[in-house]
Amino acid sequence: MTARSLAPTTTASAPVAAGGPVPPQTAGYGRADATEIVRGPEEMYLANYLGILHQSEQDLAAAFRKDGEGYAAEADVNHTCNTLAKQCELHAERLRPFVDRYGEERDDEPERLYRELFDEIRGGSLGLLRDLHELYVMANFCDISWTMIGQAAQRIADK
Repeated sequence: MTARSLAPTTTASAPVAAGGPVPPQTAGYGRADATEIVRGPEEMYLANYLGILHQSEQDLAAAFRKDGEGYAAEADVNHTCNTLAKQCELHAERLRPFVDRYGEERDDEPERLYRELFDEIRGGSLGLLRDLHELYVMANFCDISWTMIGQAAQRIADK
């Protein structure tokens, strides 16, 4: 699956003069006033992936905390999960300036993934391994979102 197939299918066809009408395909991309900016495809992809990443980082933090609590008897697992949860929360906070600038499209994919993967703690040695595997899956979901955002930012020259 390509990045293009994951992104919104509508794009702005041409710039609009200040104060002119806003094409319908630019409305609602996370901005309170869509007349302020007409977005090219890169900004639309960026808003989409900012929404995905912001929610994914929050969900990953919650998953780390849930697993840390579920395996509290394993001191190293508990400590590492809580440390990584704090890092995820910091990542989500650091996205705020970019969300403010480009908007944020909410997507239900991160929540769906979280519900599917982190329904319950399994317990036991094999359960721990499986729960850590699921944390890895969610972390990679975040990682590819960071990659997509980095590529879009390079394209619009905003690092």
